[in-house]
Amino acid sequence: MARGAGVPATVGAALVVVALAACARAGSARDAADTATTRAPEDAATAALVPRDTVRGVVSVTGADPAWRLTLTTAAGAAYDVTSAGGTATPLDELRAADHLEVTLLGNEGPGSGELPGARGFVMTSFLVRAADGADAQDGVLIREPTGYALRLMDGTALPIATLPQSLEGQVGARIFWVGATDLPPAAYGVLRAPVPLRLPR
Repeated sequence: MARGAGVPATVGAALVVVALAACARAGSARDAADTATTRAPEDAATAALVPRDTVRGVVSVTGADPAWRLTLTTAAGAAYDVTSAGGTATPLDELRAADHLEVTLLGNEGPGSGELPGARGFVMTSFLVRAADGADAQDGVLIREPTGYALRLMDGTALPIATLPQSLEGQVGARIFWVGATDLPPAAYGVLRAPVPLRLPR
């Protein structure tokens, strides 16, 4: 029986296979593009939180709860409106406790909100207390060692404390600042973050 004019069956089948493979590749490319489009905002948001800048100055707290604000003023007179990366409250609460202290902020500088005229914005990820009224200060966690109390700095160094103020005796585990040498009574001190209470298993 004679066949009508057209593409032989074997060739037609081969063309179908090639076409399906091309569609699969195109679908994979679209899926990859869609995934990249979906992930791009997350990557951009994550990159925005990577700290790139540091700034040093004196912290001041203005306003009252719940609308208080933090400002840092450098020695050159530049002002920064300070917020916290990710919107978390804890770092800001700790910095709030450093009111009138000289600190170094780590984070990202940016445009100001406009609420503080002339101020730049600074999104903080962390900070260290550096001084109080021109006197050097230490910033760390109060710990108890077999020989007595010590101040564990952020780099892991433990500075023995010769004379601990009575009000700090119940603050082991707290983040504190200490003005002056730790082998002498402090010229000033304070709690930046209270110790976290231990929860016993039930």
